[in-house]
Amino acid sequence: MQEPIEFALGGRTFRVGAMDAMTQQHVARRVQPIFVAAIPAILAALPGGKIEPGALLNLDMSVMTSALGTPAEMLAKMPDDQYEYIQARCLACVEVQKSGGAGWAPIWSAGANRLMFDDIEAHDLVGITFRVLAGRLGPFFQGLLFAFIEQPRA
Repeated sequence: MQEPIEFALGGRTFRVGAMDAMTQQHVARRVQPIFVAAIPAILAALPGGKIEPGALLNLDMSVMTSALGTPAEMLAKMPDDQYEYIQARCLACVEVQKSGGAGWAPIWSAGANRLMFDDIEAHDLVGITFRVLAGRLGPFFQGLLFAFIEQPRA
C-alpha cells in the first residue's frame, strides 16, 4: 500500500495519494527519457552521490536547476498531449488541505480535465508534479540510477 506523502508548497499543504500500477507504468514510460537525461544532475544533487530511501523525493531542486538543460529541452519538445497526460495523471492523485485543517480536497477534476483551484500557479504545478513523480515512481527511477552508479557494499 502506498502511504500518503505530504509536502508544503506556496503556503499550503498538499498530500499525494495512491497512483495505480498501470498509471505508474504509462507515466513512467513517458518521462523515462527525460529522467535518464537528468541522471548526471540528479547524482550531483544527491548528498555524497548516494541513493538513500526517499532520495528522489528530497532532492534540492535549486542545485539541479542549472544542470537541467537537456531534460528541459526534451520537456519543451514533448508534444502537448503527452505533457498533459503526465500532468493530469500526477495531479489526479493530489489533494490540498482545506483551511483550518477541515479535511482535504482534490486539486484536479478528471471529468472537467482541469484544476479545481484557480490560485495554483504554473510554477506550483511543476513542484507538485515533480513530487508525485518522485514519490510514486521513485522506486522505479532509483532502480535506473543503480544502473549508472556503483553503490558501496555493506
